[in-house]
Amino acid sequence: RGDLSPSALDPARRRIRHIQRGGNLHPADEKDMRGFLLLAVIAVTVTAADYQGHWVLDGKASDFGALRPPSSMTQDIEQDAAQIRLRQKIGKVVRDYLFALDGSETAGERLGSQWRYRTWWQDGAGGKSNLGVEYKSDLGLTFHELWTLSDAGRTLTVVRTLEGEKGRAVMVFRKRGPAARAKASGSRPR
Repeated sequence: RGDLSPSALDPARRRIRHIQRGGNLHPADEKDMRGFLLLAVIAVTVTAADYQGHWVLDGKASDFGALRPPSSMTQDIEQDAAQIRLRQKIGKVVRDYLFALDGSETAGERLGSQWRYRTWWQDGAGGKSNLGVEYKSDLGLTFHELWTLSDAGRTLTVVRTLEGEKGRAVMVFRKRGPAARAKASGSRPR
């Protein structure tokens, strides 16, 4: 405990009055204030959403607009602090993607053309971030996706917008597997 006598409090009171009258903070006070502000910023920082899991397309809840919906579609996602690995299966076709979560560009080949991928975070509900993904091909095709989690992390909605053709699809995925069942029941997977 510090000394709380009136004489010990006088320097603090003088500093407060000095600041109230428009005076500058003492360098030691500025350092303390910077530390406080840094902690405040960290406390309200938006946290990244966790997209890991096995996701199955819910065709009835999805809207493909003018696009033909796939007969089946799954997404297996592995995620760490630096990247997302996505294995997407549409019918019998399997595609693998790697997205860097720091916004840097990654690349891959698909259907004989080169693709570049870039991600960004967008503020979402409940203090979580939504993931944005941009896909660009060397043939000039570009599309964007916005990934959003809901239903306590058991539903993944992906809104895909195609540039040029101006198409839009809303794909709704449901989490399947032991982790999803455990989350739904409130128990932990064994």
